[in-house]
Amino acid sequence: MSATVVNAQSSMGFDPSDAYVPGFGSPAHYTDAELQQRMQAHRVRGKELQQELRIIRSKYFRNVRNVQIRQAGIDKLKTYVDPASFDAMLEVFQSDGDDVRTAIVDHLADLKTDEALATLAWTAVFDENEDIAKLAFDKLNAVTTKLERIPYSVQTVIAQGLGSEKSAAQGVAAKMAADMSLYEAIPMMINAQVNPGNTGGGGGGGTGTGALAQILIGTQVAYVSDLEPVVGDSAVGFDPELSVATEGVYLRVSGVAVSFYNVDVHNALRRITSAGWGADSTRQLGWNIPAWHEWKEREYDPRVTELVQSEHERRAAITSPTNPTDATGRNSDAVIVPNVLPHDLDVPVAPAQSGPGGG
Repeated sequence: MSATVVNAQSSMGFDPSDAYVPGFGSPAHYTDAELQQRMQAHRVRGKELQQELRIIRSKYFRNVRNVQIRQAGIDKLKTYVDPASFDAMLEVFQSDGDDVRTAIVDHLADLKTDEALATLAWTAVFDENEDIAKLAFDKLNAVTTKLERIPYSVQTVIAQGLGSEKSAAQGVAAKMAADMSLYEAIPMMINAQVNPGNTGGGGGGGTGTGALAQILIGTQVAYVSDLEPVVGDSAVGFDPELSVATEGVYLRVSGVAVSFYNVDVHNALRRITSAGWGADSTRQLGWNIPAWHEWKEREYDPRVTELVQSEHERRAAITSPTNPTDATGRNSDAVIVPNVLPHDLDVPVAPAQSGPGGG
């Protein structure tokens, strides 16, 4: 499961340097050698814990219906707090009933660590069990609303969801970004609104012409194109040959392209931009992707540049060589650009201009 990689990245123990402000979904600043070493240790530990979890499954859950025994197993699972065990728990117990997986989701939400939240995010976006995915989504939202920042590990999962080929994963990731006011995700949300489908080439389509389809729009008129004389005894006749004249348009389809419009992503994008740039500021953009990119260059990019500069100035003002901590007591190197509403900056926001495309 890819959550292993996400958890490994977020548990590296590295913080961004003061000169490094990671982009949306970026892991912390580390060297390739250190990353590979720590990820390898994470994988080894994960396999060890997976064996332990399989023993617990066999003893407490497999073919066991006794409520007290199952509850004892659930209580035992709650003692696992090693990040390497999180995705292993969801994988090992994926077919052992919703009571077990629900308890695991609750356990991760109670831990509130970056690694646990990343696993919740992954479950919400990619898990095929809709009930468990919805529970993970709600639990994650309940926790993150009380946080000052969105962990990079969670941002990484959202970025993976928006970049997924699965429209359902894109929709959940977009809703998650909107609920968390994760304005860094807006560029990916813009691109995820419309996904090009597969392009079909001329395969014949059963027509025998090499075309996918043939379409005729027109009228046909029958006429006598030839007369063949027929001679008999003391008689002469004519055998008419009938033909058809066609007038109109003949379409031969040799290739097709299909685009998929993701309504969930579009609605989430409208919601997050309305919250940040004023009500219905992007209503007129509709599904016009070029117009969305123009809005991004005109409204979004300048504000992000302003936020980054403001954050660097804030760090410089509150940091000293003898006390390298910020106002919250954290190391200043770990401070990232906050998710600040544009109208919270005491800087007037220019009214959104109407773009092409209906709302």
